Amino acid sequence: MIDIDCRDRVSESVTFLVDGKHFVSSSVDGKIRRWRAEDGKEVGIPMEVGNAVLDITASRDGKWIVSGTIGDGVTVWNAESHEKVPVKFKTDPGLVFAIDVSPDGAKIASGSGDSTACVWSFSTGERLLGPLKHDNVVVGVKFSPDGRLLATATEDHCNAIRIYDSQTGCLLFDFPITVSDAASNHSFAWAGDSKQLFALSRVGNVYCFDASDGTTLSHWPIHSRYPPVSIALASDGTFIAVAADTSVSFWDSVTHERIGSVIERTAPVVSMSISTNYDIVISTGSTISVVGLCDVLPFKYLDVMVRDGETLPVSVEMADVKETIKLPGAEDKGSIAPIAALTRLC
Repeated sequence: MIDIDCRDRVSESVTFLVDGKHFVSSSVDGKIRRWRAEDGKEVGIPMEVGNAVLDITASRDGKWIVSGTIGDGVTVWNAESHEKVPVKFKTDPGLVFAIDVSPDGAKIASGSGDSTACVWSFSTGERLLGPLKHDNVVVGVKFSPDGRLLATATEDHCNAIRIYDSQTGCLLFDFPITVSDAASNHSFAWAGDSKQLFALSRVGNVYCFDASDGTTLSHWPIHSRYPPVSIALASDGTFIAVAADTSVSFWDSVTHERIGSVIERTAPVVSMSISTNYDIVISTGSTISVVGLCDVLPFKYLDVMVRDGETLPVSVEMADVKETIKLPGAEDKGSIAPIAALTRLC
């Protein structure tokens, strides 16, 4: 486990980039920072937003970082150079609580303090959809993985989560759930097939909704008596992470049984993200921690293999895999294993 001291800059939100090797964090000091997951070292200079950053996300290709702020609305940054992209979005100038980038990278969704959600052109800043009026502050927005749907979450309302058609803005479903006040844009997560939406309720349950007909498929209580504040789904959809107070638990996304060990921190968790390499980054505000899930979850949830001592997802194209694989700890060139002998190793 790697711990990063953030007491002088208070990290509000964290998210992994697509390569799984880097993650970014936002802070109340108005800066976005990129970190190496391997050693916790900061990469490059901070991205200077100026005002407190309430939410961040990254494009699916890992090239862009998008932030929602107090006073500056939506801003886009080059993930490699950390330069600000000169695109203007006419969002609520007060508070942008939540942002997301569409899977194709062409659109940005925002949720604001004026109780609206909007969809914007990534390249021009033109508003494409909205404003979609809500009953309260919009604290969550997320495109479905196929890009067809947009889910939103509002603060302190009995029908807090909605699903819209992302092209027309037509309201499709209202879900009867009140999200935790602290959960914000971390209160729900799409399943990889875009057919289900997992959401956290204030009373301590995880709900699974059917995005095709608006029905509740199931719900179950979490591990803690404290309200949940963040949910994250593994990239392959096999398990869910749920944070409540100072702990993070893991659940099978099909059986809803708790799996593996509970990760305990010394302060309440505010944000977390799971990488494609099966690391989890957890922010408590004052500390950011990177934990390898190989030490936490049963191997059957970790579809990984080892190539030249590096852990890789099983989904890597086999054409890219060498004919012989060096096993961890091998001391000589003869300590190799054929592809047929590959097992899940961490």
